[in-house]
Amino acid sequence: MITEIIVTIVLSVLSTLAILYFVWIGLGYRKVRRSNLENAGNIIALNEECKSIHYRIDERDKDLQNENAELGRDINDKFSEVHKKDDEIFSEMDRRFDKLYRKLYIKFPDLKDSDKQEVQA
Repeated sequence: MITEIIVTIVLSVLSTLAILYFVWIGLGYRKVRRSNLENAGNIIALNEECKSIHYRIDERDKDLQNENAELGRDINDKFSEVHKKDDEIFSEMDRRFDKLYRKLYIKFPDLKDSDKQEVQA
């Protein structure tokens, strides 16, 4: 009879412990599941934030490329203007030198002949 009581007590303690163990596992599972859902939400939010940041970076990169292209056009325009101004200056200098040489050759026709003689020699 005592063994039956001891066995009954041991079985009731073991069954109580088993039930508590399953309750503890269930509560732990719920906690982990809730944590996983929160983490999944955080990951989705971070992913959206990363996409937003990458979009802003791409937009800024496009803006910089447009500004760079505009600066390149401005530099080319200024270079063309300077080149055109140089051409105008050189043509003006050529015109003035031609005018001076013509005056010299008109006043001193011998110079023209001496230049030809030096070239022939």
